[in-house]
Amino acid sequence: MKSRKLWAILIVLAAVCFGSSHVMAEEDASVKLIVKYKDRVTTQSTDPVFPLDVVETDKRNWKEKKEDLEQDPDVDYVELDAKVYSQGAPNDTFYPDQQVTFQRMNVIKAWDRYKDASDADPVVAVVDSGVNASHPDLKGQVIKGTNLLERGQNPTDHYGHGTHVAGLIGAVTNNKTGVASLSKGDVRIMPVKMMEENEGSVSDLIDGIEYAVDHNADIINLSLGTYTYRSSLEEAVQYAVEHGVLVVAAAGNDEKNDTLYPAAFDQVVAVGSYDLNKKEKASFSNYGADIDVVTPGTDLISTYLQDDYEYMEGTSMSTGHVSSLAAMVKNQAPFLTGQQTKRLIEQSASPVAGAYDLGNGMIDAEKTLAQIKESHRISGATAVDTAVEISKQGWNELQQQSLMVDGRKQEGKFVILATAKDFPDSLAVSPLASYLNSPVLLEKKDSLSSTVAKELKRLGATDVIMVGGTVAVHPDVEKDLKKAGYRVHRIKGADRYETAIAVNELISYDTNKAFVVSGQEFPDALSAAGYSGMKQYPIIYVKQNKIPESARSYLEDLGITKAYIVGGTNPVSNEVEKELEALSPYRISGATRYETNEAMHRTFGNKQADTLYFTTGRNFPDAMAVTPLAVQSNSPVLLTNQNKWTTMERSMKLFGERADYHIIGGSEAISIPLAWKIDRVLIN
Repeated sequence: MKSRKLWAILIVLAAVCFGSSHVMAEEDASVKLIVKYKDRVTTQSTDPVFPLDVVETDKRNWKEKKEDLEQDPDVDYVELDAKVYSQGAPNDTFYPDQQVTFQRMNVIKAWDRYKDASDADPVVAVVDSGVNASHPDLKGQVIKGTNLLERGQNPTDHYGHGTHVAGLIGAVTNNKTGVASLSKGDVRIMPVKMMEENEGSVSDLIDGIEYAVDHNADIINLSLGTYTYRSSLEEAVQYAVEHGVLVVAAAGNDEKNDTLYPAAFDQVVAVGSYDLNKKEKASFSNYGADIDVVTPGTDLISTYLQDDYEYMEGTSMSTGHVSSLAAMVKNQAPFLTGQQTKRLIEQSASPVAGAYDLGNGMIDAEKTLAQIKESHRISGATAVDTAVEISKQGWNELQQQSLMVDGRKQEGKFVILATAKDFPDSLAVSPLASYLNSPVLLEKKDSLSSTVAKELKRLGATDVIMVGGTVAVHPDVEKDLKKAGYRVHRIKGADRYETAIAVNELISYDTNKAFVVSGQEFPDALSAAGYSGMKQYPIIYVKQNKIPESARSYLEDLGITKAYIVGGTNPVSNEVEKELEALSPYRISGATRYETNEAMHRTFGNKQADTLYFTTGRNFPDAMAVTPLAVQSNSPVLLTNQNKWTTMERSMKLFGERADYHIIGGSEAISIPLAWKIDRVLIN
């Protein structure tokens, strides 16, 4: 271990060098109002520029001035100007010495994304040589811990190792003092002293882990280890895992293709060290198949004994970085378990250069925080964008297909375009999309969206099947498509019931079965859409108390002898069921849309499905595009409801544990906590 001590006098000198003085300015007497005009010309220019003016006015009377401006018929709106703040580097004295290290771990970008969202800062237990709780960069960070060597005594650090690690984990940041930490100090340090200098016992380590778990630690930092396997140590780690606690441990400093215990255990984050100058494994760091991630591990400055700071290196220090990142994650998402946090950190890491096996590579703090929201999620800014993202997930290119459309046989590469505003037209296309192995794109504007245009080009489409009348998909969209060189085929009927029949008539069905659903209640149609594509059974829309004549004629012409009614008697009444008596109707339903969805999975679900797709059962259009993707792998689409967890959990358990799943839509459709709750059932 290498060290280079900085004495108190140097700290004072550094503070002088890097500090800055601030003079309080007199409070501004005026404010600015941003005035947006309705046309493309400002009052100050005749050039066609962005129509904004900035008006300065007295701070005491700005509201009156705003009201006066709003009376102008040419004014669109008026807003009070606001300040913006640079997201510069922290003002900690030694941050310049840390900056390169933090940049390599993508910490600065993570701080731009990071918000202290937890009511109580996460607790990191530092099982080590104790912690110097009176250090100015750790004051207020250290909570009650324990001394396993001298019971009843404070876990005071006399060696410096534990304090150095604690500073890397949770030094107060932006306090004009000392060093910064990844977590910005939004963390509580629990000192668990189990060694006096550089060695301790496995039995004390086990006691330390158990103490941390029993006293509500969220993360346990173990900058230590042994090459000797002990089942009792593995059981202690398992105890932590079972209580949702993350264990982070050092891989070792012996330049071996080996890993210390407990880092070598699968459920522990094993941390190695990287040398940024050499762009290679740090010379001392262990390496090999058991390493999970690395961080910079050389010449790291952090808190030390007395009020000092010291440079040290080792996988111990790298472990502190990872624990600090884990605290950031836990602060953003306190609902995550330790194992979920472990996966986020590992899967967000980026490969590093060099000749050694260093696992997933360098931690990436910004990407890790981003993945809290984005992990396993297919979504875009709008329903239109989400449909494009689904298309990208399932189709690298389109296959040439043959289809009888517009009264003649058409060869081409087909994409289906439906409205994002009205569910029935879009849900009725599932069998056709599966028949053609084509994605369903959505549109809701009166012109072709740029994202849809780009996706059509990426797919190499030649033909666009537009489903629904001009109210559903605007005629200008059709004009834009034709202008871009696509053959457009609009499939429509007089209403949604006839449109569904028109879509079905494009398919050469070889079945005597059909799904009968409400044309007014979209969730039941969604539950049927995926299985309609898998089974190639047509979807027939009916009214609550009546079967439309077009639907009745189609059922007869197709020779349907078995009708599956999807939904309860409220959307599809007993009267309709009686009208279908000749087709041996079988009702699949539950008390709610979610229970109906569960009943569909029990009846038709492929219990060997590789992937599960989750979409909201509320009024969101995101779900409409996912069924063709799910059909590709005979995978179910499960409706989610944040207030009906038991129903959804039963549905998930029908399919057992899964290595892969996808959340469809943004966090407004399916919240981040609910998405991770799903993850716990399926993976953890």
